[in-house]
Amino acid sequence: MEETREIIVMVDDSATNLAMGKKTLSDRYDVVTINSCTDLLSLLEIISPDLILLDIEMPDMSGYDVIKAVKDKVETAHIPVIFLTSRSDMASELEGLTLGAVDYIRKPFSPPLLHKRIELHLLLEAQKRELKSLSEDLFIIIDERTNDLAELNKAVRHLLVAIAGELDPLTSEQVLKAHEFLQGEADKIVQEGDPLRFAPKPAAVFHEREQEYRIVLKEMI
Repeated sequence: MEETREIIVMVDDSATNLAMGKKTLSDRYDVVTINSCTDLLSLLEIISPDLILLDIEMPDMSGYDVIKAVKDKVETAHIPVIFLTSRSDMASELEGLTLGAVDYIRKPFSPPLLHKRIELHLLLEAQKRELKSLSEDLFIIIDERTNDLAELNKAVRHLLVAIAGELDPLTSEQVLKAHEFLQGEADKIVQEGDPLRFAPKPAAVFHEREQEYRIVLKEMI
């Protein structure tokens, strides 16, 4: 099966820089070269690249204005942006990082260094997506467990009320004893189940054993 390659968009007004960047990166990535910031913003309406290499000094828009536009949109805010620029002063670098760039690389760039920086940031983004997915899965599991436990507690209450009605009248001590027994059985069902997801549903298991519980409770109280 062919491996899916990450998409990198490189934005620069120099045809030489674009050609060099494409030659450097196309062995590992699908590289789209653009010489206009306006065209970049139009492209982002259609595709979502894995990373953007962005020059600061562009004829139509400043790279700073572009990253602001990218980060202001929910649909594109997640895309990592690396400034690839000839500006070497610390103020420009600080400005770029403050606006949300994940890195700042000065031109002329070292091909091995550019490769390594991109590899690092793509790896970090992949890890962030994985952590987000795991977090979402965990919330789903917690929600499912909460609902399952609520259904189990409901089953315990319903059986307790039914037993109390069949053996009426019961003393408060007998009701408490019956509740402690049923709650203990419910806890056993929980312990028997999957530690992450209950399978089968604990309330269903409890209902299957109701007749056994009735017999024990009638003998007990």
